[in-house]
Amino acid sequence: MHFRNMVHNFPFSLQHHYALNEMWNCRIVCLMMCFWLKLVSAQDPYAISITEVNGLSSNHVYDILQDSKGFMWFATDRGLCRYDGFQFVSFRNKEQLSKSGSNISEDRYGRIWYLNFDGYLLYIENGTLHSLRQNEPIGFVNYAIHDNDLLVIQKHGVDVFDLKTLKIKRKVKHDFRTNYLVGIQVVPDGLLFLGEKCSLMRWNWSWETLHVKRDKRSLPPNLPAIGADGSVFLCFKFEMDNGVYVFDGGDFKRKFRFTTSSSVQSLSATSNAVWACTINGAFSYDWKGNPLNNGHAYFPNQSISKVFEDREHNLWVSSTANGVWLIANKDVSLYHIPDTPGFFIQDGNRTKLVNTKGAFWEFIGSNWVKTTKLDGYNERIERLFYDPVSKTIATSSKSFDLWDYSNKRLKSLIIAVKDFQRLDDRYFLVASSGICGVYENNPKAKSSWSRYFKEFPKHTEFTGLIDLMEGVRVKSICLCDEYGTFYFSTNIGVFCFKKGKITPVFLHGKKIYLNQLVWFDGKVTGLDDNGELFLIEQGRIHEMNVDLPAVRLDKMKLVGSNLFLIGDRNVFRVEKSFRKIKKLDLNLESSDLVDITETSKHIFVATATGVLTFNKRNMTKRQVIPKLELLSIRVNDLPLNDDELMALSYHQNYVEISYAILNFSRGNEFPLHYRINGAPWKLASDQSRQLTFASLEPGSYSVDFMIEGKICKTVRFHIESPWWKNAWFYLIGVLLLSGTMFFSFRRRVKRIQKKNELMTEKILLEKSLKETMLKSVKAQMNPHFFYNSLNTIQSFIFEDDKRNASTYLAKFSTLSRMILEMSEMELVTLDMECRAIRLYMDLEEVRFTEDFTFEFTIDPSLSTEAIRIPPMLIQPYLENAVKHGLLHKKGHKSLRLTIDLSGEKKLKITISDNGIGRFKSAEINQNRHVHHRSFATNANEQRLRLLQRDQDSPTVVYHDLVDEQNESLGTTVEIYIPYE
Repeated sequence: MHFRNMVHNFPFSLQHHYALNEMWNCRIVCLMMCFWLKLVSAQDPYAISITEVNGLSSNHVYDILQDSKGFMWFATDRGLCRYDGFQFVSFRNKEQLSKSGSNISEDRYGRIWYLNFDGYLLYIENGTLHSLRQNEPIGFVNYAIHDNDLLVIQKHGVDVFDLKTLKIKRKVKHDFRTNYLVGIQVVPDGLLFLGEKCSLMRWNWSWETLHVKRDKRSLPPNLPAIGADGSVFLCFKFEMDNGVYVFDGGDFKRKFRFTTSSSVQSLSATSNAVWACTINGAFSYDWKGNPLNNGHAYFPNQSISKVFEDREHNLWVSSTANGVWLIANKDVSLYHIPDTPGFFIQDGNRTKLVNTKGAFWEFIGSNWVKTTKLDGYNERIERLFYDPVSKTIATSSKSFDLWDYSNKRLKSLIIAVKDFQRLDDRYFLVASSGICGVYENNPKAKSSWSRYFKEFPKHTEFTGLIDLMEGVRVKSICLCDEYGTFYFSTNIGVFCFKKGKITPVFLHGKKIYLNQLVWFDGKVTGLDDNGELFLIEQGRIHEMNVDLPAVRLDKMKLVGSNLFLIGDRNVFRVEKSFRKIKKLDLNLESSDLVDITETSKHIFVATATGVLTFNKRNMTKRQVIPKLELLSIRVNDLPLNDDELMALSYHQNYVEISYAILNFSRGNEFPLHYRINGAPWKLASDQSRQLTFASLEPGSYSVDFMIEGKICKTVRFHIESPWWKNAWFYLIGVLLLSGTMFFSFRRRVKRIQKKNELMTEKILLEKSLKETMLKSVKAQMNPHFFYNSLNTIQSFIFEDDKRNASTYLAKFSTLSRMILEMSEMELVTLDMECRAIRLYMDLEEVRFTEDFTFEFTIDPSLSTEAIRIPPMLIQPYLENAVKHGLLHKKGHKSLRLTIDLSGEKKLKITISDNGIGRFKSAEINQNRHVHHRSFATNANEQRLRLLQRDQDSPTVVYHDLVDEQNESLGTTVEIYIPYE
């Protein structure tokens, strides 16, 4: 292809479209030839650097191994460490004399072995580093593992250890003191010792020497390398003009010759290449001896110690000073471009790149070739915009610049432009901090938009700039297919410009803030700070439900008819209005991606270190789902095995499951889901590799793990019920409960029987009480009282005192009727009791002359209608005071009755008289009636005894009043009556 057709020199404006000349073409051809040769030598596969910054124990790495489970192991100058794609685990013990070593291997029991540089063997078993109990070594001489044997070279022979017990089961004598030994290698029918400088000594399994050969060269060989087919081959150290030798069963024969720029430190084999690791990089050859990478070293100027291919065909390259590089895709080329690659431009079928210093590069054939540079540009480009219609480039850094075809600066504005988009031949839309405007690039061109901008002011500082909104920070702007309409996103919301009018656009009636707007498939797609996608159509914003993994999107890039969604370590290509979304297997570091574009054959990614070129044909390979490995299961912070998990006690209910997801491809995230006992799936945290289940109830548990819709692991454990929840305990409980219920029933029956007895007794007592009350009534209605009352009435009749006779008779009949009514009641109101007392005292006063006074006082705070007391308790004591205390007294006679509260819901009844006293009255009664006892007093005392069976019952207190000469002054009776 002619260079005139291959190279398109851009950017250019319409008026300079045909300004190319032959001199310029010649200059470009020369530049292209020079840079082509330079770039070929600078091409490397894309590799992810793994160093101490990522958690690697040391940057000095000497050997690499992948074990049977899939973990990667690295031998460093700080010991052995394991890597699962997420975290590193280092292993050390106190017995180590030297931590640095090499020669990692795995035995049939899953132990990982390595040899330190002092010649001592160490191994890892159950997560702990141990030292082999061996004799004194002769130096750093490699060991061998065959079936159940571990072969270790000592000074006087070979010690054969049993791998299961790690005890010496055989000693093979041989004098190695004068031999320069490199190591031992297992071959199909015996053992191969490399020693005596470059001698080869072969033994069979009967420990007979089969073959001894010395090479004329004094250079020692490298340790043998094992090919994919099991073949053993080696090369010689410190030899520039070297060769690869293959062991054919009896001798080593040269397979092919190669030349390196420095001595070979080790030889490595991968599935389709042999690698010579030197202090100046790794040289690669196919199995026929053809040099790869045009004979140039990969990772030049790096001291390479090992190249290892894992089971997923990822390449791991270790160095003695700069850690490890992971090459996940050998077909991805990395082109180192000076300064940071910045922005891609698709100009027809041509893919171009502008770096941050304004230099232009174009992808031609399979290389990037430098073409030109912005004239006089020395700043760092922060943003670059390209209009393929007008061939206009705009750069934004400290200033905003427009450039013509010959890379001359046309216009420079001191504004920070965030977005720039062509409106038509005359106008460009400009979004910046403080300005949302329209830039008039070509005033002479006709535009149908001009009528919509007439009402808006022109910027006072920048000629040709029209302000649509002032004082806002515009982040993005997007032109729609609908004529006269575009959208712009600001710090105060999203707005729509439609035919000269600016209106806000809301999401459910609220403002929304978007960082980027893109016109894709006939609609405006927006992206906010949280990585959420939105759709804007017909002046409205809607959430977009896109089936993407839990990825926070950072930006969008429209390339042709496809939309690229870029997030942390993920790139998605969207086709056909989000109906087809494909995750690209790019395997990028999280912070590497700067820009992205695509052609029909390639996807180009600009990173901080160069430009990656992905061949689309090789990207259709099926992704390998990572393997899940259980590291440990701890119960109450103690590790347990599978058998112990099925018999956990009830207090062993704190379970921690540690696991590893063996995913070394950083560009592919495979979320892990888990569930317990068939419950809905939950997403495990991507920041941890541990699940914790606390305070579990007794029972059987099954924890399932799922990756990419497939259950990959299941953990089962069983927590026993506590002893108080076992069947025998329930049986004993039932028996105890039954017994308790039986004895409780019997006790209840006895209590009911006792209650019935008490009820019977109470009925009898109430009957007796009523009988006593009747006796009391009879006593109160005794003939003496009747005779006195009737005599008084008769005297009033004889004296013809009809009024008094009638009054006295009426009171007598009323009192008699009240006493008969009260005798049928258990409780009467205090008012009724007081009326009966007043009637009774009115009848008693007639028996005395004017020298008798009766005082009756009631506490006015008492509610006489509400208070209820036992009936006819007070009258007998008034009768005693009148009959026995006052009737025999000479002179003035007084009787006082007081009723008030005493507290605790009791009435205090106080009866005081100034009579002859109880003792004098008793003497008189004794002289007059030897066997007399007041029937009323006896009946009332019996009634009180019956009432006092209750806890709250009436009480009576007597006080005999005397003077200083112990002469009686009267009697006071205090009666305390509970009331309701």
